[in-house]
Amino acid sequence: MTIEIAIILTPFIMAALIPVFYRRLQKRFIGWVVLVIPVSLFLILTTYIPRIANGETFSHTYEWIPSFNINFTTYIDGLSLIFSLLITGVGSLVILYSIFYLSMKESLHHFYCYLLLFMGAMLGVVFSDNLMILYAFWELTSVSSFLLIAFWHHRKASRAGARKSMTITVSGGVAMLVGFLMLYVMSGTFSIREIIGTVDQISEQALFIPALVLILFGAFTKSAQFPFHIWLPDAMEAPTPVSAYLHSATMVKAGIYLVARFTPVFGGEMVWFWAVTGVGLITLFWGSFNAVRQYDLKAILAYSTVSQLGLIMSLLGLGSVAVHLGYSTSAVIYTQATFAALFHLINHSTFKGALFMMVGIVDHEIGTRDIRRLGGLMSILPFTFTVALIGCFSMAGLPPFNGFLSKEMFFTATVKITELDLFSIDSIGVFIPIIAWVASIFTFVYCVIIVSKTFLGKIKPDISEKNPHEAPIGMLISPFVLIGLVITIFFFPNILGEYILRPAMASVYPTFPVDEMTPHIYAWHGFNIELYMTIGVIVLGLFLYRFMKYWIKIYRIFPQYLTLNAFYERAINSGENMSESITKRYMNGNLVHYFIYLYVSFVVIVAGTFLLLEAFAWNPGLDAPVENYELLLVFVMIFASFALLFAKSRITAVLLNGVLGYGIAFFFVIFRAPDLALTQLVVESVTTALYLICFKYLAELKPEPSSKRVKLCNGLISILVGSTVTLIGLAVINYEKFESISAYFEDSYKLAGGKNIVNTILGDFRAFDTMLEVVVLFIAGLGVYTLIKLKAAKKGDADT
Repeated sequence: MTIEIAIILTPFIMAALIPVFYRRLQKRFIGWVVLVIPVSLFLILTTYIPRIANGETFSHTYEWIPSFNINFTTYIDGLSLIFSLLITGVGSLVILYSIFYLSMKESLHHFYCYLLLFMGAMLGVVFSDNLMILYAFWELTSVSSFLLIAFWHHRKASRAGARKSMTITVSGGVAMLVGFLMLYVMSGTFSIREIIGTVDQISEQALFIPALVLILFGAFTKSAQFPFHIWLPDAMEAPTPVSAYLHSATMVKAGIYLVARFTPVFGGEMVWFWAVTGVGLITLFWGSFNAVRQYDLKAILAYSTVSQLGLIMSLLGLGSVAVHLGYSTSAVIYTQATFAALFHLINHSTFKGALFMMVGIVDHEIGTRDIRRLGGLMSILPFTFTVALIGCFSMAGLPPFNGFLSKEMFFTATVKITELDLFSIDSIGVFIPIIAWVASIFTFVYCVIIVSKTFLGKIKPDISEKNPHEAPIGMLISPFVLIGLVITIFFFPNILGEYILRPAMASVYPTFPVDEMTPHIYAWHGFNIELYMTIGVIVLGLFLYRFMKYWIKIYRIFPQYLTLNAFYERAINSGENMSESITKRYMNGNLVHYFIYLYVSFVVIVAGTFLLLEAFAWNPGLDAPVENYELLLVFVMIFASFALLFAKSRITAVLLNGVLGYGIAFFFVIFRAPDLALTQLVVESVTTALYLICFKYLAELKPEPSSKRVKLCNGLISILVGSTVTLIGLAVINYEKFESISAYFEDSYKLAGGKNIVNTILGDFRAFDTMLEVVVLFIAGLGVYTLIKLKAAKKGDADT
């Protein structure tokens, strides 16, 4: 096992071990044990930094289903390294924070199990080169995040937020899967690196743009881009450590990763540029605009996260222009937008993670996150205030914090793009810097709101009565590490640029000289338009904050019933009502009706297909001769079938049904299939005996009264079903209409090692089907075991 695969599997192994050993540990130790995993993985990944900075990449392939080109291929380059360091680094700080944040009364083993599942899934996403493996990990992030968001499942809001996030992200994931399959059809490979190498051949194909749109759909839903952003604010019902991890540094960045990874494939298309840039800018503005009117601190941070994700997404869209232009001195200017996106990706994880932890401290110590009930906490929580001040100033883009550097680069990218005469930018490109600037003003406003409404002013009487105090040192370590990075990156940004960002740029632009794409980061560029935009943001932001009570009423023009959340709720409710209405029409509790639905569908689909395609073909001359004893056995079965229709007792019906079963077993013997005959005899004997035991205690069988019309209808359906089955049986003998699949099994001894074709089909060629049957039985067994345990537990409680 290589180090790369070990990095992915370690969180999963630990998650599987937690239910085993947690009972042997005291609750206060379980978090410390789990903390070892992300810290160790982070330290291991740091050893890759100098080698990847020198241009190395690491790839290993483990064959899984090579006949379908589905292999577990790990690939570590500069882009995957950034995300893996964030996943393990921020994950370490979040787990450390959670040790002091979560109560010992919580189900901690479940929490850490879900968190490790999510960590492993995210590492699998960023390390996977095979599209199918990437998709599997992608959906696993949705499942594990669902469990984390619904951790406090006794709360209705937590359950609703988890359902909404899973519904939206999984829907996007399914669309993304279809896009991946389209890429495979065009390129003949699931390898992302190989697909990048075939861009010139596949870019002109008809499926290229549909694949682009579907993959973006998956990325936009996961990264909470407009209009799919509505799941993220509701996901804030999760515990604060979950919000700090999933919704600032990792899960929401998965869509960013996907867009960056596929920029070499789709970046040259105008649809890609406008979709990524346009959706990103709209998300940037809409998120910041809505954050201003929130009263819950976590809601403010949720909408600010949506906004910041839009900023990063728009930068990736602007940077994709360079792919279209190809390598040239003029094109390198636009690669700096992608550099700014990756830079802000890291900066956002630092200051937003710290801010989420700050909100958790306020909620933990004060008991509320409502800014209308807060104020004056600077004197009570001085260290938490420091975290809030530095984090908010960085998010607002003020010096001397890292957010200022990447925000200035963002302004530069939006201004430079207006100079480009491409993709119709010359006509509407002027709106790009305007939207970015206006959104930044609202960003500044909600940053001021967080600091002033929470920490400045007078202490509210109900707060002072509770005798609040600063958080314990253990809860402050993680946010202080993050704000320490916020300041350090500002003063030493080029270390980050040289060893982390430069290799990532080589991944996004594999054909460009990497040194020319890595700008030197300066805090001071002189008096230029970007600086004037920043000054304007501060001035207008302070003005809007000062006179907020006069213009805040503007939000009333957006009626609640016209919001995206309202549309989502109506769509879900309408779907549920429609499903319930349709289900009640056919699920009426009548078993006869259920059989009618099944048989009619069977006749319409199968017989209809045969008729429409003129697929029926039968040549009696090619059939084998029929012996007299075979005819006798057929007549016995026909007689038993007709007698079964007129049976007046259940025991008689069971015996006649047994005659049919044993008749089939005899046919298996005649046709030299002893294994099937033995199976049929055993099953028929057991079921007949069980039926007789059960029916002995039932009331006498009485015919149900029914009209002649119903009887005629049932008789007609029976005749049609019998005729259809007969036609199929006759047609499959010596059938030549379609190519037979029997050639697939001709070499079964060599492929599967078995001389019995039936055994090889069941054991190898139908292995997945058999495995899934075993899984179904296992799940059913777990359900039975759980019900028995719950019943026993309830009985024990009743006895006590």
